[in-house]
Amino acid sequence: MVEEKKAVIEGIAIDSETGEPIFAAPIKIMDEAGNNVVAETSTDMNGEFRVVVPAGRRYQLLMFGQIYQPVQAKILDDEGRFTPVTEDGRRIRVESIKIRLAELMTEKEGE
Repeated sequence: MVEEKKAVIEGIAIDSETGEPIFAAPIKIMDEAGNNVVAETSTDMNGEFRVVVPAGRRYQLLMFGQIYQPVQAKILDDEGRFTPVTEDGRRIRVESIKIRLAELMTEKEGE
């Protein structure tokens, strides 16, 4: 049986308004089409995350939190191309994902 090669995707989540790290934010690594979850993790106290995925495939990242708007983005290489993550042991660094607070939904009286 051939062992599947692995790649590491890591990054940091930053609040776009305060510049502070976002901790305990759920992270999902999705397949190329964004339909299926391949791996899940969450950010640590420093807003950092790290996940191991099968190499040689393209991925999307989905991040969300209770008070933040969800962010979904393709994971790109250093040249900005949507290419498969490498199997040579290099890490894919997702640089400073900045997300904004979600708009608070309030009901008007009488509705």
